Amino acid sequence: KGSGDANDISKGRLDKKYGAPALLNGCKKGTLSLEDAKVLIDECGQDVNSYLQDTEGNKSLTYLLAYNGRNDNDDVLKYLQEQKIYNKHD
Repeated sequence: KGSGDANDISKGRLDKKYGAPALLNGCKKGTLSLEDAKVLIDECGQDVNSYLQDTEGNKSLTYLLAYNGRNDNDDVLKYLQEQKIYNKHD
């Protein structure tokens, strides 16, 4: 059972929608919406930079979304890129 915390509920809902982990799989499928990206990153504290080691060739989430997505996800790509720069780990 989850904690009942709103963030856990949101993350669980999105993991069910995209497959866990939602942020990575939403980008791999090219279907991550801006609203869902904001929930995962802003509310649930997901790190845009944390999945590089989980992808073939260490592809970034922005690369995966751009490669696999349709032409209507520019807003999501821009948001992810901003988060990537903002949350960069040195």
